Amino acid sequence: MPERWEERLEKIDRLQPSADVEGRVGHVPTPDRSPSPGRKAVTIAAAFLVFIVAGSFVWRALSDVGTDQPVATPSPAAPTDGLMITCGADGAEVQSPAAVSDDGLHMAVRNLSGVDEVLIMGTDRALDMDLSQATRHTSEHLGTGSYMVGCFTDAEMPSGSTEDILSHPGFVPVEVVDPSGSFVDWSLACDGHEIRQPDGIDLYDEDVGNLPELDVVRSKLRGLQESDVVELAGYVGLWGNAEMPHTYRIVRAGQVVGTVELRLWNEPDWSHVGMLMPQFCESAGLSLAAESTP
Repeated sequence: MPERWEERLEKIDRLQPSADVEGRVGHVPTPDRSPSPGRKAVTIAAAFLVFIVAGSFVWRALSDVGTDQPVATPSPAAPTDGLMITCGADGAEVQSPAAVSDDGLHMAVRNLSGVDEVLIMGTDRALDMDLSQATRHTSEHLGTGSYMVGCFTDAEMPSGSTEDILSHPGFVPVEVVDPSGSFVDWSLACDGHEIRQPDGIDLYDEDVGNLPELDVVRSKLRGLQESDVVELAGYVGLWGNAEMPHTYRIVRAGQVVGTVELRLWNEPDWSHVGMLMPQFCESAGLSLAAESTP
């Protein structure tokens, strides 16, 4: 992203963490139930009877091996509300799967090892959480899918390509899911090697005017096919919020082949009123129109 855009983007406000609540585990003493001398014979006899009955159950269970009896499988873990990350002495620990909400992915970090950053890496999206600023954050940038999470000090922070970063020790996997239908998936159908992120463009008054957002996006897209569908994606709870960026996806034959993030603002001192940030599958042949002249 050009430096001039980075300087214009405001950071999302982050909530300060509440105090950690330590768990309390109680211990219940077991009373002494040693048998008296007068009851030992009864106890031994009862134990012998239990042994015989238990043996018959074991034999029946073994004799059923190889039959078509159904085998119970463990149920998948229920998703937690948001992504809970613990940075400890052995690195990152996460609770997976993590569920999104309609306004984004809620994240909370327990920083037990004094690290500086939490890095969350996906196929086409990533987030660097600066723990000196906050240990709680809601991201509208990360959606559903598979991610790798790591806790790092500033000195240990990995860099380079996605492959280089993920080869660094210390990452653990997490699956982000949407059990309540709060998120319209924007994940591209192509793999990471085919994803293209060309430069975005600034938008000026003549680009936007009184047009609906969808028309603004379509007017700047090149390479659209007649059957392509351009529609809102991301967190449904943010679609009506004009102050938040909105992501539009391009769907071709049921597959997402591109996304465009639209940001609009009202800054009287700026010559432009917004920008478009694209991401396309290389084979889709999509691009953005050249930037307008203010």
